[in-house]
Amino acid sequence: MDVDQPASAATSGSQVATSVAMMAQQDLTSEQKQALDDLVQSIQRDINCAAEDDRHVRKAAVKALHVALFGGITPNDTTPVQEAAIIKAAFPHLLKPLLKLYADPTEKVRELSIDLLTKGIKLNFQGFLPYYVPVVLGRIGNKEVQESTEELRHELMKQIELVINTQPGSDLGTYIEEWLQIFGKMAVDEFPEVKRLAARCTVLVARKTPERFHMASGVMVKPLVSCLGHQHAKVRSVALRALGAVVQYGEAKQLDEIRLPLSQKSLDHSPAVRKSLYTIAGRWLVEMRDRYSYWHKIMPMLLPGELDDVEDLQVLAREAFVKAGLQYEKENEERLKDQLDFGGWTPDSGAPPLGCRELVKESFSKLYPSLLKDMVDWTADTRRQSAKLMLTLLRYERDNATMHLQKVVVGLAMAALDEEPDIAQYVVQCGQVLGNHVALEACCAAVLPALVDAGSSSRTVTAHLILLAAMVRGSTSEQVEACAPTIVAALHDRNIREAETHLVQGELILTVADFIGKLGGACASHAEPLFHILVNMLAMAPTLASEVYVAMDRLADAQGLDSRQVLFDNHTEALLSTLSKDHGAWTSHTPQRKLFDTLLLHAGAVLGRLLDLFVPIFVSNTNPSKPVEVRVQFFTLLGKLLTSARQSINSTGALDQQAVTLIRDVICPNLAWQAGDKAQALRVASLSCLWALLRTEVVSHEHILAVAGQLVPLLVTTMEDNATTARLVTVRVFEEIFRLHGSLFTANYESYDQLHKLYPELLRRLDDSDNDVRLMTCRAFQAYASIMTTGYDVELYKAHTTGILRGMLIHLDDPNPAIQDAVQEALVVVSSVNKEQARECIEAVMTKHRSPTRCQRLLDGL
Repeated sequence: MDVDQPASAATSGSQVATSVAMMAQQDLTSEQKQALDDLVQSIQRDINCAAEDDRHVRKAAVKALHVALFGGITPNDTTPVQEAAIIKAAFPHLLKPLLKLYADPTEKVRELSIDLLTKGIKLNFQGFLPYYVPVVLGRIGNKEVQESTEELRHELMKQIELVINTQPGSDLGTYIEEWLQIFGKMAVDEFPEVKRLAARCTVLVARKTPERFHMASGVMVKPLVSCLGHQHAKVRSVALRALGAVVQYGEAKQLDEIRLPLSQKSLDHSPAVRKSLYTIAGRWLVEMRDRYSYWHKIMPMLLPGELDDVEDLQVLAREAFVKAGLQYEKENEERLKDQLDFGGWTPDSGAPPLGCRELVKESFSKLYPSLLKDMVDWTADTRRQSAKLMLTLLRYERDNATMHLQKVVVGLAMAALDEEPDIAQYVVQCGQVLGNHVALEACCAAVLPALVDAGSSSRTVTAHLILLAAMVRGSTSEQVEACAPTIVAALHDRNIREAETHLVQGELILTVADFIGKLGGACASHAEPLFHILVNMLAMAPTLASEVYVAMDRLADAQGLDSRQVLFDNHTEALLSTLSKDHGAWTSHTPQRKLFDTLLLHAGAVLGRLLDLFVPIFVSNTNPSKPVEVRVQFFTLLGKLLTSARQSINSTGALDQQAVTLIRDVICPNLAWQAGDKAQALRVASLSCLWALLRTEVVSHEHILAVAGQLVPLLVTTMEDNATTARLVTVRVFEEIFRLHGSLFTANYESYDQLHKLYPELLRRLDDSDNDVRLMTCRAFQAYASIMTTGYDVELYKAHTTGILRGMLIHLDDPNPAIQDAVQEALVVVSSVNKEQARECIEAVMTKHRSPTRCQRLLDGL
C-alpha cells in the first residue's frame, strides 16, 4: 500500500498529516515551537537524503536522524537530545519517510528505520496509525510475507506490541481486521519469538478493543491452535492465553472448535502450559458471557488440575473452581437458598461449596459417557487424564451420582484392570468416593449381579471385586453391616469362591480382607461362609497363602480369637459336613477335592474328633471304581496326615477305631496288581500309607489279625512288584509287622505256617536288583528271627531254620561289603534260634566263600 495514502478513505493525506502535526504541537510553548522549527530545519536534509537512490546515502541519513534526535544509533540510545515534547513533535515530519524505508532493499536501513520509529512511539507519539497500519500489513500481514529477515519481523512485532500498549483502544479498533490479519500470519511464522509476540498482541488488542474484537476474532482460532503443538513450552503457553482471550472477548461458539485441543493440553508435560490452561478455564467459568451454556465444555479443562502433579497447580485449579462455584451461588441465590449452608462456605468446611456441586450436577450427565469411553482409550495419557477427571467429578457429584450409578460402574469396571498402575488406582479411588457418598445398598445393586453371573469373564469378575472392595472401604461400618448378608452371599457364590483364575483369586482375598476389616466384630455372624471362602482360596491359590493367612488373622482378631487355628477348630466340622454331601462325584480337578485336602492339612488337632466325618470320604474316593489319579491324590493326603498323626487325626487317640477300616477298605483294595504306570504309583502310595499307619502304633494285634487274611497275600504279591519303591516299602511293612506284631505268628500251628510261608519270599528279595531292598530285607530277617527266639520248636521246624540259614549264607559272600555287613548282622540273630544247626550250616559253606573271615566270626559268636 502506498505510504502517501492513509488507511482511511474518508480522510485525505494532507488532512491526516496536518492533524498528526497539530496533535504533536498543541501542547508546545512558543519557545518549544521555535526549537521544533529549528530542529526540523536542521534534519530536513537528512529526511530528504533518506529517499535517495544510493543505499549508502539512505543509511547515513537514517543514522544522522538517530544522532540528531537521540544522540546515538543503538536501541539503548532512547534519551532525546532536546525536550521530549519537541522530539515527539518532530516525528510527524519523519513518519512517512521512515515508513517508506520499511520496504528498503537494504536490511540495515530497514532495521534503523524501525528502531527510530520505535523510539518515537515510546515518547507517546499519537495519531500515526492511518499510515502505520497499511505499511506493517504489507510487510508481514499479507499472504506472501515481504519481510524476509526473522529478526526484523521480530522487531516489527515488538513495535506493534508497543503501539497497542500506547495507542487508545478507539483508534486501534478501527483497524481490528488488519491487526488480526497480521497476528494470524505471524502466529504461523517459523520464528518462535514472533509466534509468542503474535499471541501476546492478540490478548492485548482483545482487552483494549473488546467490542470490535468480538466479531472479528474467529480468524485467529486456526493460527493459534497450530501453535499448541509447538515444541517450545513458552509458545504453547502464550498461545493458550491468546485462545482464552479469543473465546472470552470473541464469540463463545468458537469454544466448540478448540475445546478438544485445549483439553489435550492438560496432558502437557510443561507445568507452565498447564497453568495457562487452568487459568483461562477458570476465567471463562467466571467471566465468559455465555458460560451457562458451556459449563460441561469448560470443566474438563480445569478440573484435572485438582489432581495435577504440581501442588501449586492443584491449588490454582481448586481455587478457580471454588471461585466459580461461589459466583454461581450468588447468581442463583434465590433458587439455592434452601440448600445453602447457614453461615456460608469456608475453606475449612471439608465439603466443596454448593455452587461447585451444582455446576457438576448440571454437567455430569453430559460428561461421564465420553469420559468412560476415554478411560479405555488406547493411549495411556488419555486414559489417565479421563480417570483423573472422573475422580474429581465424582468428588463433587457426591450422592447425585446415584442416578447414573449403573452406567458409571460398568465403565469403571472396564478400566479397573488398566495396565498402568496409577490409572487403576484412580479407578479404585472412584470406587471409594462412590462408597463414601452413595448408599452401599445401591452400590451393591450395581456391582454384585456381574459377580454372580455365571457368564461373566474372569476380568469382569475381577474388576467388580476391585470396585466392591473400594466401595466397602469408602462406606461406613453401619452400612457395611446392613449389606453384609448380601455381600457375603455374593462372595460365597460357587462361581466366585471356586474361581481358578489367579486375578480373581487374588482380588477375592483382598476383598474379603477389606470386608472383614470394615465389618469388625459384626463379622462373627458371617464367619462360617467367610472361612469357607478363605480356605477355598488357600486350596485354589497356594501361591497366595500369605495373603490368605493375613485375611484369616483379621477374621480371628475381629472375633476376639487367639489365632487363626481357632477358626479351624470352630468351623472345620461344618465345612466337612458340607463337603460330605457330594464327595462321591469328585474328580482330580474338582475344587471340593482341593478344598478337602487343604482343610485337613491345616485343621490340626480338631480332626481327632471328626474321624467319622472324613474317613468315609477316604473310603469312597479310594474305591477301585474311582480314577487312579483321584485315588493317588487321596493316598498322598492320607500319608501326610499319618506322618503328623499325633497333631492331627490321632490328637484324641481315637484313630485306632478307624485302623481296620483304613486297612481293609482304603489300602487293601488298591494293593491288587494292575498294569500301567499309574496303577504302579497307586500301589506305592497305598503301601506308603500302610507303613505310615503302622508307624503310628495305633494298629493293634487284633487289628492285624482282622485284616491279615486279606492283607498278607497282597503284600506278598507287591514284593514282586516292578517298582523298586513298592518292593522296598513292602519289605519295610513286613519288618514293622514282625517287630510290633510278631506274637500273632506264634499263637498256634496255623500261625507258624503263615510265618514259614513268608521267608522264601524274603529270601528272594536278597537277590533283588536294588541294594536298598536287599538291605531292608536283612533288617526284616532280624525282626523275623526275633519271633523265633521265644517258644519256637527248633526241632519241629528245623527244616525252615535250615532253609533260612542256607539262603542267607549265600549272600554273606556278596561282592558288596554293605550287603555282607547287613547279612552278617541278620545271621547273628537267626543263628541264635538254633546254634548247633547254624554251626553245621556255616561250616558247610565256609570253604566255598572267597574269604572265610565272616563265617569264622559267626562261629566265634555262637
